[in-house]
Amino acid sequence: LVAQHGLDLRGVFRRSALVPFTLVPRAVAARHGSAEKLSMLTNLNQAHDAFIFGTPYSALALMRSIMEAVLRDHYRAEGNDLSERIRNARGRLPRGANEVALHRLRKLANAILHLEPSKENELPKMDEVRLEKEIVSLLFVLRALIEGVK
Repeated sequence: LVAQHGLDLRGVFRRSALVPFTLVPRAVAARHGSAEKLSMLTNLNQAHDAFIFGTPYSALALMRSIMEAVLRDHYRAEGNDLSERIRNARGRLPRGANEVALHRLRKLANAILHLEPSKENELPKMDEVRLEKEIVSLLFVLRALIEGVK
């Protein structure tokens, strides 16, 4: 794996230590069982794994999906798109998952998912280290969003 596919074992262990542990509240766990194929917990675990094993774009896509589901299902955020849902949930968001941070995740993930060259100017230029730091920061935002569900 190391020689043929370039697996960075040191990076795997380092990134594994950076991933925050998320306590899933009962309200969330009751609605999204861990046995379901498309559960929030499964997506969260896969986002963590994607980051740990060096596929940051996959991690960001899953993180965006989780954020959208949590806002829709647990913060009852209405809207035609994710941007509107974030704005409409503004007053109910926990301190660690503020509107600016959620928009940061949305913009970064959208630029990657939609492959829009016109959106490239909105993205900060990031090398591998800066992208890793940004993802860790956004994992903490996502943790605050999930743990903040009442």
